[in-house]
Amino acid sequence: LWESYTDAWNDMLEKTNTPHAPWLVVPGDNKHAARVSVLNWLVIMLGEQLRPIEHELDPHLMQRARNLFQEDIHD
Repeated sequence: LWESYTDAWNDMLEKTNTPHAPWLVVPGDNKHAARVSVLNWLVIMLGEQLRPIEHELDPHLMQRARNLFQEDIHD
């Protein structure tokens, strides 16, 4: 039964893994290591897409945030 399961699992990965939506297989025997591995992968994959905000923030929105949090938020 286990061999049939692993064969089906491997077939599924092979047929559904694409450059646009790749699978990331993370060993789950160490929860901390698995989480670090996923976060590392996300940083690498998204790193080039993350850009700093290049426009001015709405002053009205900033004032509402200051009022909401009752602390000085730097622009």
